[in-house]
Amino acid sequence: MRLVLLIIFYIAALFTLRAQKNTQKGLTALLDNNFGLSKSYFYKDFKKDSLSASFGLFKYYMSDFVAKNDSAYHYMLQTTKLWSATTEKNKLKIQNKIPISDSILFELFNDLAIKEFNTAVSNESIGQLDQVIFRYGSAFSKLDEIAIQYRDSLAYQQAVRANTAEAFSLFIESYPNSEQLKNAITQYQLLDYLEKTDSSSEQNLARFISENPDSPHLEKAWQRLFELYNRSQNIENCELFIQRYPNAPSAYLNEAWRLIYKFFMQPFTEEKFISFKNTYADYPFSEELAKDEALIVKSLFPFVLDGAFGYMDENGAVVIEPQYSEAGAFKNGMAIVAQNNDYGLINKKNEMLIPMRYLDISHWSEGLILEDSLGFYLVDSYFMWDDSSPLTYEEVQQLLSSVEASNDSTVDNNKQQFEPIEKNKKFGLSKNGKKIIEPKYDQIFFDSPRGIVTVNNGKSLLYFDSTGKQLQINGLEWFTRAAELAQFSKDGLAVFSKAGKFGLINKDGKVLVKNIYQDALVANNGLWPVKQNELWGIITLNSKIILPLEYKRIIPFLDDCYLVEGLNGIGLIDSKGNWILKPEYKTIKLLCDSYLLIENNMGLGICLLNGDFLLNCGYERIMLFNSSTLQLANKEGLSYYLLDKRQLVQYQP
Repeated sequence: MRLVLLIIFYIAALFTLRAQKNTQKGLTALLDNNFGLSKSYFYKDFKKDSLSASFGLFKYYMSDFVAKNDSAYHYMLQTTKLWSATTEKNKLKIQNKIPISDSILFELFNDLAIKEFNTAVSNESIGQLDQVIFRYGSAFSKLDEIAIQYRDSLAYQQAVRANTAEAFSLFIESYPNSEQLKNAITQYQLLDYLEKTDSSSEQNLARFISENPDSPHLEKAWQRLFELYNRSQNIENCELFIQRYPNAPSAYLNEAWRLIYKFFMQPFTEEKFISFKNTYADYPFSEELAKDEALIVKSLFPFVLDGAFGYMDENGAVVIEPQYSEAGAFKNGMAIVAQNNDYGLINKKNEMLIPMRYLDISHWSEGLILEDSLGFYLVDSYFMWDDSSPLTYEEVQQLLSSVEASNDSTVDNNKQQFEPIEKNKKFGLSKNGKKIIEPKYDQIFFDSPRGIVTVNNGKSLLYFDSTGKQLQINGLEWFTRAAELAQFSKDGLAVFSKAGKFGLINKDGKVLVKNIYQDALVANNGLWPVKQNELWGIITLNSKIILPLEYKRIIPFLDDCYLVEGLNGIGLIDSKGNWILKPEYKTIKLLCDSYLLIENNMGLGICLLNGDFLLNCGYERIMLFNSSTLQLANKEGLSYYLLDKRQLVQYQP
């Protein structure tokens, strides 16, 4: 019996030795990169010696040539399991044939973990990283930490690329312990808000507000909802907002109430105030109403301090601080004011009823007349007007005449209608269909603001009043520019010519300045530009020299300024003879009503009407980009200037 057992043991040992020899051969072939042969040796041993064969196949699938991580992991697990079940005595025998031990297996397991991690990173595969974490996380804590961080980062980037609330919601649910969780929640909340309110409809905004009371974007939703109601700027929509959303944040409810008050109180009069209190008895700001009620009944008066106008009450207390270059009397709770030649309309609270952007604002019987660079606009007492269709001066005069005629049967002679009469190429004049001047003159002009008719009679200049009676202003010569200069201005002044020289007369024919000048312009605000010895200057009506006669040319500019051309260039002078810009420029032009475009040898620049510089000269081109922005060009490229903010915007490398 013992002989049989010895024979069996000998045969088993012989097979084991042979099997280990196959594994040894396989490992040797693997070192020689003979991968096909090595694999065949390992499989020969698989049934006879699973431990050695599994170890060999693990090494085989770990090789860079084969690189099958899943197979390597399978045989690694099998090798480890079989090695753990082997007795220490057999382990020593096996180690004499193949390089295996607990430390070697652990090192190889670590190598496989790193290899799988690197593959997952290279492939940017979340699934492969999850597999690394599952297979090796418990054994290698540092690798587990790194793999989790990298996986979470990849998942977060996927959500960022998708950029939807659903994608971030899935990330938050899948990776609640990620470093990106806080950012993911922030992005989810934002996208959830934007997606649910994408159409900006009232229904969607209201639903979001109702269903998401804790959203960090709740305030934005309320703001957008309120803006829907405030877009049309009227009382009705403000009332609807208050009625439909009584639980809205107090800031928006208060704003709606204040807008109702603002829109209702135009104009800001006692009558309107009483009507408002009767209509809106539940207006929440009673203290503000009390202050306004006291202000409405106050009489306010313009005053000036340091060159600026403000308003004070009858006790001399300041109500509106000095801030305007002009200030008119309050009428129906409104006053016309100006800053830098821009006119607007304010109420007694110094709120702007009409923006400060007009060239002029004046009263008419039914409201206001506004003038800008495009023309004129008639505004009624309810502030209704069409600002897209400007009127010409003639159209305004016709409308005003028709309104005044309907309101008052008394006709002002100066505003009666003249019509020229022509006969045999000679001209006369009719007034309201009645002939007042016979058609026997060469030319006739009747648009003088003084209502005085100017007539060309051969070489003579004659004047007639609005009834057709000739004025006793005799001995005047007709001259080439008489149509422009000889008509009497609003100041009652006209240029006359005798012996080829020019002087100045008043409406009574009295000579104010003798005819000693070579040429002249229209007198304005007590100043008269004249030419003598081929050079121009400016004098007063009593011949006092304001600007010496030593300039090439003088051109009226704006209301009371003159462009003056000297030897070194063009300058700008005001009505008192003070230089706004000295005569050293190539160009001085008005730009968008409130600014001057100037040019010197350095290039183009911008200054205010008072000569204060906004942009020093140095630009090749300056043009209006929009209503409040200039586009600038120089060698460095394009830049922009924000007129409202006085801010230069340019590229910053």
